[in-house]
This record gives sequence, structure tokens and C-alpha cells, in this order.
Amino acid sequence: FYCRFRLYFAFFFNILCPSYLLCASIDRVLITSFHARIRQISTLRLAYLTIAIQPLFYILILIVVIFVTNILQIEPNYFYCYIEPGEFTLILTYISILKEIFIPSLLIIFGFLSVRNIQAMRRVRIVPVSGSNRVIGGQISNSMRSRDRQFVLMLIVDIVTYILFDFIMPCSLVYEQITKSQTSTIAQTQTVYLIKNIAIFSVHIPFCINCYTHIIVSKTFRNEIKNVLLWK
Repeated sequence: FYCRFRLYFAFFFNILCPSYLLCASIDRVLITSFHARIRQISTLRLAYLTIAIQPLFYILILIVVIFVTNILQIEPNYFYCYIEPGEFTLILTYISILKEIFIPSLLIIFGFLSVRNIQAMRRVRIVPVSGSNRVIGGQISNSMRSRDRQFVLMLIVDIVTYILFDFIMPCSLVYEQITKSQTSTIAQTQTVYLIKNIAIFSVHIPFCINCYTHIIVSKTFRNEIKNVLLWK
């Protein structure tokens, strides 16, 4: 059972982590908008709801992976899990290819929109009212703008690192489908498996280095980490 669940959770986290990153990029587009009504869409309640619903959704959708997984005992105490070849494997492969293409594309689009919103905010004339800075028609404070800029910068770094390490996976899946019907030598088969293992390893790297990239690019994040470590 451990072998089955390990494969199941590999699929689960492979789709959950990019989904959270995509939702964060959408939230940054909303919160950096010049229009107050659009900014009001981004709320803590919506964030908590999105965070809670997504794992439940993917748990139910991917539960079928447990039932189509076969276990092969290669030697004593060594088992190899694989999904039974068939229509489900083909569907899963095509879904994975689409995911690896569309999610980076959407991240690029929302990242561009966030940058555009920030550039638009910089061009807005600030008028001091009763000791506070307000934007005509937008009512965006300087402190909020500064914090949002840092959030967007952190998000853009996340998007760039995700795309850099993720592009190997769609290439690997497409190549695997192209060569699937061809007769391959042992060396070619080993090469395909090597590329696939490198791709699987690479897609998890961005989510392991996010904390370090945030420390590098965001002063606010560094201060928050310092406060946590010093128990302030």
C-alpha cells in the first residue's frame, strides 16, 4: 500500500503546488488593480476557501490512481510501482502534457498583468489628504503599494524559477509519446527513463527553493524571517 500511496501523492503534489502558485498569481493581479472593486475580490475568506477546496478536489479526482497502480516485486523487499498501460495511461499522459504547457503559459500571462498593474500605479498622481497618501480615484496607500510590489516581485521570481525547471517535463512527455510506437534499443530506453527522472526531479526544485529566493528579493520577507527566528 505504501508503494501505491507514494505514487498517488506524487501525482497529488505535482498538480497541487502549481495550482497554488497559479492562484497566487491571479490574486496578485486582483490586488494590484487600480480599480477598487476588483481589489475587493481578493479577500482572506476567498483565499482560505481556495486553499481548502483545492486539496479536496484533487484527492477525489486522483483517487483512481491508487486502483490502476500495479506493484512489481523486482527482488526481496524492493517493489516497483507503475500505472497499468491502457487508455487511462494515455489520458493521463495527455493531461500532463496540457498541464505542463498551459500552467506556465497562464503564469506568464498573469505575471505580465501584475507588472502592468504596478507600472500603471506608478504613473498615478499621489495627492496627500489629511496626513495620508491617497490616489485620485483609486485610494491606494504608499505602504500598500510598496508591499504589493514586493509580493509581485516574489511571485514573478517564483514563476520564472517554475518555468525554468518545468520546461523539461513537457519535452520529456512529448518525446516519450513520439517514440512510444517505435522499436527502441536498450540504450534509447534508458535515455528516455533518465530524461524522465531528471524532469520529475526538476519540477519539484522550484517549490524547495522558494523560501531562499524570497529572502534574496524581498526586504519585508527577510525582516519577517528575522522576527520569527528571534521570537519577536
